Amino acid sequence: MNEVYLGVSYGFHDSACAIAGKYGVIAALTEESFSRKKHDNSFPTRSIREICRLIIKNGYSLQKVCYFENPSLKLHREFNLFGEKEVRLDGYRIEATVRHAIKTHLPFAEFSFSYVDHHRSHCSVSFGSSPYQSAKCFIFDAVGEYACTSIWNGVKRNGKLSLEKIYEEEIPYSLGLIYSLFTRILGFEVNEGEYKLMGLSGYGLPDKNVLRKLNSWYYERDDDWLNKIGDIYTCKPSDELIKTLDVKPSGNLDWLKHNSAFFEYADKYGLESAYKNIPLSYEAQRLLSAAASIQQFLVSSIQKHFERFVSKGENICLGGGVALNSRLNQLLLEKGFPVFIPPSPTDAGSAIGAALMVADLDTSTTPCPSPYIAFREETSAICIADYASQLGLKVKDHVTEAKMVYDAAKEINDGNIVGWFNGSAEWGPRALGSRSILANPTLPNMKELINSKVKFREPYRPFAPSVIIDDANKYFVLPTSLSKHSPYAYMLATCNVRDDHKDLLSTITHIDGTARVQVVWPDLSPTYYRLIKEFGLLSGVGVLTNTSFNISGEPTVSSYNDALRTFLLSGLDILYIENYSIRKVS
Repeated sequence: MNEVYLGVSYGFHDSACAIAGKYGVIAALTEESFSRKKHDNSFPTRSIREICRLIIKNGYSLQKVCYFENPSLKLHREFNLFGEKEVRLDGYRIEATVRHAIKTHLPFAEFSFSYVDHHRSHCSVSFGSSPYQSAKCFIFDAVGEYACTSIWNGVKRNGKLSLEKIYEEEIPYSLGLIYSLFTRILGFEVNEGEYKLMGLSGYGLPDKNVLRKLNSWYYERDDDWLNKIGDIYTCKPSDELIKTLDVKPSGNLDWLKHNSAFFEYADKYGLESAYKNIPLSYEAQRLLSAAASIQQFLVSSIQKHFERFVSKGENICLGGGVALNSRLNQLLLEKGFPVFIPPSPTDAGSAIGAALMVADLDTSTTPCPSPYIAFREETSAICIADYASQLGLKVKDHVTEAKMVYDAAKEINDGNIVGWFNGSAEWGPRALGSRSILANPTLPNMKELINSKVKFREPYRPFAPSVIIDDANKYFVLPTSLSKHSPYAYMLATCNVRDDHKDLLSTITHIDGTARVQVVWPDLSPTYYRLIKEFGLLSGVGVLTNTSFNISGEPTVSSYNDALRTFLLSGLDILYIENYSIRKVS
């Protein structure tokens, strides 16, 4: 009988569950894909239900269940920080709650239950899903039980992951929470807006005085740290930090709206020209400088850890929420560090880490991890096509995949914005050609068009490109020998756009000349690979604009119904679901 192991994460953000077997991860699901609530942290009732259905369907035998952190240590921390009145004990009855949810669907299942420390589960997914037999693992996040930075030696042996912790930093010295503190200062939502801060950092100029003070405060490690930086637990900056930054915490994003002309001009004519020709409020200058300063501080701090702990020739794995900082990852790669990052290095990914920690694995094999392991609706595409017809939409059956790919490539080349729903869903926060919105990157104002018609998001944020491995170095400055487990396979690192293509690819080129590129291999995503190749033959440019299939404030679509609803609520021109295309009737 096929034995499987279940990992569960919930309670802070990005609730999820995953199952693993002898040869690694089988499937993983986030609760937000069912609830449609972005970063849903509630108990993963529906995810567990679907996992149990998968277990029944495939005749698996559930052996062990593991929760992604240690609730006793976390409870101890919260009592110390907030006192008895602020701690809700009902959130810590974890084993009973998880057992009940599983037994509802698998009443005869007999399984053991265990816990694993938060950073160990991060390390487990980063190293366990890597192609390496041994590696140095770096974990950076907001906070686990107490740890916020940890470094590990990982070895795969005798069917288990051997993880030895060699270094740890504990809260309050959290690089992740400091970054979130600055996220709040700029007016963004914590645990949601950090990537927006990262994007804005390219428009600002780092302040040497701010960097000097941040380094002094952080590395002195004195008892006055929180008075200097602020309350990082609630992301409330100190008066001293505000004075150093010379800003007012915005509390909203009005400062972005009031300076939109600056961002639009900078995108068209360059940052230096924008600073010379477009008035930018003093508030905006200081906030942009704060963004640039904290980004540089983060990069330099993590680089110090790498330089201290990494020996020449060592494999490196990176995990925790900070590992989603694609600018950081580019700079680490450019420094020559061979970094592996799993498709989802966040708490959602830790569900996989928990499963791998208790699984009996065949560690002699190291298959390339696929990012396409998330939930896929079982209903036939023909059902949603029939439903779309009943709604009065125009539906076309392209019959064969080859015809569908050609027609879709032609529609994109003609300037249409296409919703693309094909195959199993991506695991992780990036759209990788299964649940994507696609467009022609060479057309003028396409960025503004997608933002105004579909995404309804901040105008300064660029879109990402997808390119097939054959053409990757033609358009982007990338290592000449890219592997399928590179961060570029999962859209987790930026790179420089080649100078002779920056103007042509303005839709996907950020203000600093970079792009968060996805390199596509034919065996990892065959249909998407063929689509990009076909578009290249029609347009002469083998790059697609690729952004997640959702509208602002919602998670990426998961089901056919999600895709159809988003299509109807947005300005998408065409929706492709498997071999069908759906159009609105004028």
